Order: sequence, then structure tokens, then C-alpha cells
Amino acid sequence: EEDVRGRGAPRRLREEVPKESWELQVEAEEDVDEEEDRAPRPPRGASRRGPEEGGEEGRGAPRRQRDEEEEEEYAPRDRRRSAEERGEPRGRGQAVEALEVGTRRSIVYQRLTKLLTKKGRQKVSRYIAEGAKFLRFAPRTVFVRMSRWDESRDKILTMLAEGGEEGPDLLDADTNPLEWGSPLLSDAGLAGDPPGICVLSDELFDSVTTQEASQGIICIFAVPKQRGTDWATGNRVIVLDAVKDSRNLGVIMRTMEAFDAKTLILSKGSTDVYNPKVVRCSMGAVVRGGLQVLLAEDSNELRDLLKGYQIFSTDMNGEVSTADLPSHLTGKDAFIFGNEATGVSADLQGLARKRLRIPIADQVESLNVGVSVGIVLHAVAAR
Repeated sequence: EEDVRGRGAPRRLREEVPKESWELQVEAEEDVDEEEDRAPRPPRGASRRGPEEGGEEGRGAPRRQRDEEEEEEYAPRDRRRSAEERGEPRGRGQAVEALEVGTRRSIVYQRLTKLLTKKGRQKVSRYIAEGAKFLRFAPRTVFVRMSRWDESRDKILTMLAEGGEEGPDLLDADTNPLEWGSPLLSDAGLAGDPPGICVLSDELFDSVTTQEASQGIICIFAVPKQRGTDWATGNRVIVLDAVKDSRNLGVIMRTMEAFDAKTLILSKGSTDVYNPKVVRCSMGAVVRGGLQVLLAEDSNELRDLLKGYQIFSTDMNGEVSTADLPSHLTGKDAFIFGNEATGVSADLQGLARKRLRIPIADQVESLNVGVSVGIVLHAVAAR
């Protein structure tokens, strides 16, 4: 308890902080709005500042309502241990220091939880990618579960040092700096800088993970600045009409990368590309940043984005079968897919020159949208 709560804190004060845990509610599928994936809140009665801040009980900063900037001044001091103290190898030419956090009052923990919401991600231009795979993608900051760090710290540091998955877009992705409230986690916004490492207690890590069987690693990446044109540029464009399932969107982006479809357009109501589940299911497609992602508020805006393209709308009764699709392609083709419940909306169907059908057995009602995108892109690649 002394390791996690802070050194020298009187037991009586430590016991005043409620120990009950509260679960972070994250929608399994439809989490496009920030209200649907809120970060956890402290329970009533929980102390906002510990004895570490002011020494003995009753001393320190006066009680008052503090905003984010003021919280940083009074936030509990998180304990730091260097790699040399713990016998760890050096990484990227210097000793590795890991910041240890074990309290929900930490400004570092509070800022991490904000990245679970769309609004929080947009505010600081950062997003979460969970899993050991992303250690090789040059993350800006890394959060590790304490038990995983104790077991695998050498391997984690080796994967960070090796890299190899960054790609040109990540290596040229300078962005705004982000202050975590600790110099050990300073993110200057410069691509290629060594990442800060934060070790969270098992309890804290489990409160922010979005995985049922987590690998104990969360990597933080910068949302790339909008570059290039405001209209579609890829030869193969995928348009998703109100697709809200995070897993489907992630799988579709992974499939697009596999079949060299460069442009994705999302209609209003689709889930956020940087949702943690989307990022994980894309298996690196989001992080590599090789896809052009555009948003269309309505059919008029979509029409403007797709000038010069032949537009197909998927339809169970379409006149063009995927078996015959190669003979209908022009080299600049866009394909509109709807969600399983409602299909493609009428206003977007009105933009299509041709309706595309995927032949399936009579007893099967429909296909998952992610599967449908894969079938169509495979047919296009067979041209």
C-alpha cells in the first residue's frame, strides 16, 4: 500500500479514501458519441489530494474548486523508479525511467481516462492503441500494467527500441505537444522522440482497458493533422453509411489496407475512427495512417467528394453481381455500404449509377458489412 499510495502517508488518511472500484462503461458497439464511452468518475467522498501534497494532515494548499491547470499543481506526486534501480536494460541510448502511478487522483491517470471519449481525443489530438503489437509503431507514450511490467519489462523495452512498423506517415507526424503532468511523460509532439513509460497499478490499468483479456499495454499516438485534399483521391473508395459497430469499422479499415483501397468516407452517424476498439481491430491500419479518411455530412457533400467517380450502391436486388464486377469498373470507383439493420439510405442510393449484388444462399438474410466489403474488394482486385 505504501508503494502505490505514496511514501510516508499516515495510515489513517490512506484509509479515508474509499477502496471500492467503479467500472468504466464502454459500449460494445454503438459508441460514436462521447456520452456513450464516458471515463470513470471518483466516488463521492474520495479525497482529491493526498498527504503527499502538503506533508502533515491539515497543511498544504487551501480547499477550492480546481480546473485542469490547477489540478496539476496539487496532483499527488507519482513515484518514479529508474531502469538502473530495477536492473533494466538501457533503451534508445539512455537509462529508462518509468513513472509509477497507483492512485486515481493522479493527473496522469485522469488525463488517460479522457482519451476514452471522443471529445477527450479531439481536445488533445491523441488516441489509444491497446496491445503489445503497437510497441513497434513508435508510440508517444506507453502505459503498462504493473504485473506485466515486472514480468516482461526487458521485452517491452526491446520492442520499443526495435520499432519497424512506423511507416512514413508516422515518422512525419509532428503535432501539438501534450503535458501529462510529469516530466517523465513529456510529449513534445515530435515524431520519433523516445516515449515516456508509465506503470499503472493493476487496479488502475484494469479500469481503463477496453479488452476482456488485455495484454497489459496501452500505447498513445497522435491524431495526424489533416493533409492533402478535401476530396477522394484513391482509385477505390469505400463509403460507409451510418456504420456504428466499432469492430466492423476496424475490420473494414484492415481489409482496405490489404486490398489497396486508399480512401474511406464516413457518413454522419458513423463511429469514430479513433475509438479504441476500431484502432485495435484495424490491426495497425489506423496507426499507420495510410488511409485517407473523409467525413460527409449529407448526400450533397458526398457527391462533391466523389466527383469523377463511378458510384455503386450495395443492394440485395442489384443488377450487377460481384462475379461480373470487374467488367464494370472504370479505375475510379466508389462503393457504398450500409449497416445490417437499415442498409444504404435512400438519399445515398440516389447517388449511385449502379446497384451491386453479392450472391448468397436463399436462406441467408444478409451479410455482415465487414464481410461484404471484403468480398467486393476481392472482386475488384481480381480485375
